[in-house]
Amino acid sequence: MAAVDLGTQLGKKGFKNLIDKAVKQSVDMELAAKLDPRLAAIESRIAAVETRLEVAERLAKLEAEVAALKAEK
Repeated sequence: MAAVDLGTQLGKKGFKNLIDKAVKQSVDMELAAKLDPRLAAIESRIAAVETRLEVAERLAKLEAEVAALKAEK
């Protein structure tokens, strides 16, 4: 009976909007629960790739310095 009372107080559109909002929030929570771990894994992989690129850049600079030093001799 409470749903009927709520329905009459809100009107048909208000009740529909309330249900739509509840469904959207529920779907958003479910999607977030499924996507958050995947996003964290992707972010971790991106960080690892960035680290490798930084290391490769530093290595290239060192190799260039070593080559320059060898050329000076």
